[in-house]
Amino acid sequence: MKIDEDIRIWIITSLFAIAMAMAVIVATNSWGDITHIDYNEKHHQEVMMEVQRLESSFGKNLCGKDGEWGPYQFKEKTFNWMKKKANMEHLTWFDHHDQVTLADWALRNPTYQRHWSTHKRAEQNVVIRRYK
Repeated sequence: MKIDEDIRIWIITSLFAIAMAMAVIVATNSWGDITHIDYNEKHHQEVMMEVQRLESSFGKNLCGKDGEWGPYQFKEKTFNWMKKKANMEHLTWFDHHDQVTLADWALRNPTYQRHWSTHKRAEQNVVIRRYK
């Protein structure tokens, strides 16, 4: 039996859409938040590096004019608030490794990405570099 070309394309497109929907369901945690999917990991790492470059030029111990500190220029109050939200109470503001850990968590969550004024520009820079 010969299948019409349009029907074949519709079937393939539908199967692809179902597979993508299943991938999103699998990547959804018990709170209903979308967590990272492996193919997005490289993009996430590039954005993290770009945010760090824009915030501190990769300086580990850089202090900002308004009391921000470290590679991601956290203010102490914001850092302490975010670490509670992330359930990472053991982290300390004055440790640049802990700043990277918390920034990694925050930049994976759209709710917290906005706390960096450089996030949108970092996203744009990463995409522009990819297509140059």
